[in-house]
Amino acid sequence: MLVAVVIAVFRSLVVASMFGIVSPLLGVYLLFAIELVGCIVLALELHHVTKQI
Repeated sequence: MLVAVVIAVFRSLVVASMFGIVSPLLGVYLLFAIELVGCIVLALELHHVTKQI
């Protein structure tokens, strides 16, 4: 999953640089999005595991 996150962030930064919208705030938004997706995946995994028990 870490590799997918690194690739997604790299591609997002490349696209942002093509449009000239790279800023520190964009980095903060990307980190927030990564945290949010990670929490959602963790919650889904916990739900799946508790249903199996």
